[in-house]
Amino acid sequence: MIRIFTIGILLFAGFRLLVFIARKITFPKKIRHHLNYILSILELIVWFSFLTWVIKLVYESKDRYILVFAAVAFILLLVPAFILLRDFIFGVFLKAQNKVVEGTFIDLGDIKGEIVKAGQFFLNIEEKPGNIKSLGYYKVHSRVISISGDKHQLERLVLEFNFPVSNRINELIEKLNYQLLNTPWIAASKAPVVESIHTEGKRTVIRMAVFVINISYRENIMELVNQKLALAD
Repeated sequence: MIRIFTIGILLFAGFRLLVFIARKITFPKKIRHHLNYILSILELIVWFSFLTWVIKLVYESKDRYILVFAAVAFILLLVPAFILLRDFIFGVFLKAQNKVVEGTFIDLGDIKGEIVKAGQFFLNIEEKPGNIKSLGYYKVHSRVISISGDKHQLERLVLEFNFPVSNRINELIEKLNYQLLNTPWIAASKAPVVESIHTEGKRTVIRMAVFVINISYRENIMELVNQKLALAD
């Protein structure tokens, strides 16, 4: 048991040291984000392997006292371990989708601010100088996320939407504004702008200008907004 605890402590301390070193070394923002993501994946694999090894070791020991101790420890740690693992896994998913990049601004509805730290289990958001809130990734994932980069990095993107002529223009624009502002990849700090409205046969075509971190997200935005509009109808 001492060997198990020693190895567990060394693994925990080792990964914390790696994360600390990665934060101290100056990297470009994109490299830092991917490095953080890779470290998260690596830590998940290592801890899963460690847990598998511990279960195998305890089972093969056939020691009644060790089995009882392991069972009690498992019961006591089940809930906190589940919460940490849940936040860790959701954090990996959010980082893979570029939704929690340090230095960008995030809008979660009741919490808005700059992401100052995307840790392994928690996200630190600075709402105003000195006021930092920490949220578990599970809570962040369950909310509508809107992000934006620095203003000089935003790109203007014009999107075109088609609707039946029978729909009212004002209602369509209101729905579009709401869905666009609640879509990831679109800067919540800049309101969508109506570029043009015209009719093509039996369809009303509305062109909206939005600001995004990268115009490569065009297809993702169009697909998600059209899905939301279809569900809203």
